[in-house]
Amino acid sequence: MISIVDDDRSLREATKGLVRSFGYGADAFASAEEFLQSDRVNDTSCLILDVNMPGLSGIDLQKQLIAQGNRMPIIFITAAPEESTRDKALKAGRGRVPEQAIPGRMADRPPRRGAQTRKAGLRALAAFRASTLSQ
Repeated sequence: MISIVDDDRSLREATKGLVRSFGYGADAFASAEEFLQSDRVNDTSCLILDVNMPGLSGIDLQKQLIAQGNRMPIIFITAAPEESTRDKALKAGRGRVPEQAIPGRMADRPPRRGAQTRKAGLRALAAFRASTLSQ
């Protein structure tokens, strides 16, 4: 089961549909608190998590999950990538950040929209799928 946590309804539902199109089970939550109160916490094999949300942030949710002994892989998504956010996520738990998501390396590129965003999402899911098959 892949769980998606994002306060943006349209992005949350689009990501859920994308994950399901790959044949994975998916569930979506509007907040970190909603996810924590659900019965999906213990059967989530990967979490797609917005960094900036009202209430409990994505980084705070990651810290709370780790404190509870739950070290599921997390794919962070954000509309405003910053090096400090990347550092906080990596410091709080293990993980990798795709090179195209590192600020500074994208400075000369226009913001991603539509099909480009879907392609980036597909690459992230393909990388997750490849990493789970190699374990």
